[in-house]
Amino acid sequence: MSTETIQQLKRIFNAESVALVGATDKEGSFGRLFVEGMRDAGCKKLYPINPKREEVLGIKCYPSISAVPEKLDLAILLTPPEAVLGLVKECVENKVGGAVVFASGFGELGPEGKELEKEIGRIGREGGTRIIGPNCLGFFNPRNGVVTYPQVLMKGVPTEMGTVGGVSQSGSFVDYLVWFLSTKGVRFSSVVSCGNEADLAAEDYLEFLGQDDQTKTIVSYMEGVKNGRRFFEVAREVSKNKPIILWKGGMSEQGARAAASHTGALAGSSAIWEAMFKQVGIVNVKSVQDVVECAVAFDYLPLPKGNRIAIITGQGGTGVGTADNCYAMGLEVPRPTERTIARLREVLPPIGTAVGNPIDTGVASLLDPGLYQKAIEIVADDENIDMILVISTPVPVCLENVAIAAKSIKKPLAVSVFALPESEPQLYADLAAKRVAAYSDPRRAVYVLSRLAEYAAFRRGR
Repeated sequence: MSTETIQQLKRIFNAESVALVGATDKEGSFGRLFVEGMRDAGCKKLYPINPKREEVLGIKCYPSISAVPEKLDLAILLTPPEAVLGLVKECVENKVGGAVVFASGFGELGPEGKELEKEIGRIGREGGTRIIGPNCLGFFNPRNGVVTYPQVLMKGVPTEMGTVGGVSQSGSFVDYLVWFLSTKGVRFSSVVSCGNEADLAAEDYLEFLGQDDQTKTIVSYMEGVKNGRRFFEVAREVSKNKPIILWKGGMSEQGARAAASHTGALAGSSAIWEAMFKQVGIVNVKSVQDVVECAVAFDYLPLPKGNRIAIITGQGGTGVGTADNCYAMGLEVPRPTERTIARLREVLPPIGTAVGNPIDTGVASLLDPGLYQKAIEIVADDENIDMILVISTPVPVCLENVAIAAKSIKKPLAVSVFALPESEPQLYADLAAKRVAAYSDPRRAVYVLSRLAEYAAFRRGR
């Protein structure tokens, strides 16, 4: 990517002046939703564009982009596809920094739509107005109140700056992903829905986020890439410093067909993608749940120094079964040092407990919730242990002690509450508020910690 493109993306993502073409005060319309949402999110220079309105929701309205009295950083186009080409030309004439094209009906419909899509991209790129989309949902940047995701606008989302960036070729996926993760205490730097990529492509956004000091972790959903070699090189460089959590759609023959009709993407060979993931250190995941749970772990936790895990539980059977899952997912469950065993014996009662690994606090933890904290802090001091998984009873005071311990140690810790999320939603919400990585099933926690360990190994061995 050229330095010029990086600067153009910075201008777009940090836009101060934004035109909203298709703004309206009509109830139940996207035009109204976007005006209300961006106004409430803190977008200070918002210019509604609608030749049939003099104002929208109390904000002065303009008949065209050309009529706006100041230079625009961004234009959001909420228009039918047939109006897009003319609007992009108007953006170029007025030196608008970028345009977000929401309309579908381009490359995903066939050759004719593909040609129009290419023309829109060429005119914008050559004229200095970079194009996001078409067939996308734009982007979200809490820095300037630019948020164009309907789900987020309807429910509201915290606008504090965070460190998670996102790139998605599916608009609805990233819309809901921002909402899901915001409920778990994750905050964002910049997140973009790239759609059909008439101009700017996923690899451009990935490189941009890779160079963004605010972004520490990147999450992504992709169906294909325009330039496989460039994507490989960008991902390899970015992964050296920041994890890329990627769900790749279109890995099967059926999925590839769906991708072609969704965004017009050429999905490519699954074997090639899998090999590339390993080479460049991408955290390869397979579902929405994987993306969300891994994003929480990478946002909350430090990287482990190895793959050796300690299991601390109040239920012996779940500890044994979880050890099986650890081995199956490439994690070691080593015996603690003799010093650690001696220290555990000093704090755990002699009946109904175990000081090997898994470490079983038994029913004694119900009588003395502080046993979890003591056990965690002792085990965290063990040179043979790189990370910790706690399987805790749903008693709030026990979880409070787990949360205290999680903050006092320097190794990654995940907790699985021995209760389903639907039965104890407040417990999970409280843990998220404390930035404790909590999972409904020990196996899910093991999966996430194994991804953390794999990426840490890539960083160490690159």
